[in-house]
Amino acid sequence: YTREGRDGLRAGGASEAGVLYEKMLLRWSPKEAECDIVYPADDDFEEPDIHDYDAITWTGSSLCAHSGEHTSNKQIEFARKVLYGGPPGFGSCWAVQVAAGGSD
Repeated sequence: YTREGRDGLRAGGASEAGVLYEKMLLRWSPKEAECDIVYPADDDFEEPDIHDYDAITWTGSSLCAHSGEHTSNKQIEFARKVLYGGPPGFGSCWAVQVAAGGSD
């Protein structure tokens, strides 16, 4: 989601996908876990060192990976780094889109 998309969800009383995923991961993790939520679509995104993580999960998104929009392309660029040198990953519909876009 873009910042504007997340703002719209909160304004409508909905939870952000990242927050929902975080709650699920923390609840069902077989051991104590920590989660960081990052927003690669944001203009002020500071990329974390992906090697500091045991895994990366991708939530859903309102974006379309093949739209050619800057926000989607930033996520595909980040996905490439994860796919070709990062820790294992997990995700659903959005994960498949960015993985396909990042696996040229």
